[in-house]
Amino acid sequence: MSRYLVDHGVPKSQIIMEDRSTSTFENIQYTTALLNNIQDRSKSIICITSQFHILRALRFGQKFHLKLSGAGSHTPYHFLEIALVRDFLALMYQYKFILTIYFASLFFICIMALWHISNL
Repeated sequence: MSRYLVDHGVPKSQIIMEDRSTSTFENIQYTTALLNNIQDRSKSIICITSQFHILRALRFGQKFHLKLSGAGSHTPYHFLEIALVRDFLALMYQYKFILTIYFASLFFICIMALWHISNL
């Protein structure tokens, strides 16, 4: 992606690459540390990642108080289905507390409905 930016006129000095991470969370965490070394934080920050998980990357950016804009790179169609499932599962993991409350509420509503129907 760095090569693409340089080929399209972005000065190499304006590109910050983070290459130690093994997850989206680590990527944003390490990028935040890199950005803390920059004097001028008023410049805009664009997070470039795969189009299928730009939402998750921007959400992690919010957690680290970064003002990010997002740009998603093209995902080949043969990889898109797997990528969407993988990202969906990652979002489920990220929001597991909210999902636990949601499914517990849904379960409780179903039990109450069954109890109500059986008492008619």
